[in-house]
Amino acid sequence: MNTFKELNTKTLDNCALPQPTEQAVLTLCDPVKTIVTDFASYNPLRLLGTTSIDDALGALREAATSFILVLDESANFSGVISAADLQSAKVLSLATQLGLTRKDLTIEDMMTPIKKAQGVSLRYMETATIGDILHTMQKQGAMFLMVLSADNQVCGLISAREISRRLNIPLHITPIANGFHEVMMSVDHPH
Repeated sequence: MNTFKELNTKTLDNCALPQPTEQAVLTLCDPVKTIVTDFASYNPLRLLGTTSIDDALGALREAATSFILVLDESANFSGVISAADLQSAKVLSLATQLGLTRKDLTIEDMMTPIKKAQGVSLRYMETATIGDILHTMQKQGAMFLMVLSADNQVCGLISAREISRRLNIPLHITPIANGFHEVMMSVDHPH
């Protein structure tokens, strides 16, 4: 500790505690960059796909986040899943369908695989609005949009649930079914 210096301190008598400033209310016309989770400044929670639903929920609570980037056994990005998905009726429905118990399911069973995920270019972050992104998400049926750098690296994430929460607006996104099985799942348990 010889390389550091001691700072002068003060006693706390006659100190005031300022009131926190109110966070600005976001609107659909605000820049989308205000709602992006930027992986350059935020290290997202990453878990192996073999992680159980309960262990994943515990990790989400501990990390105080709302989504997980799912990794395969080689530590490659393989999908994304939200806390809402892990707590939804889809968990029990999928377990029943697969003839498993809830405890037997993993996050890999529930995740949105990267093959089905959508992404937008980082260049849109300077010019697009939150409304543009939400409209895109609604048209694509996507609860998440990954943000991609010029060299096609995932550098951020936009969550429809986060937009809904931050703007205090209802969420109206219907996932697009890619086959009969997905149609039946969406009828039984709409998002």
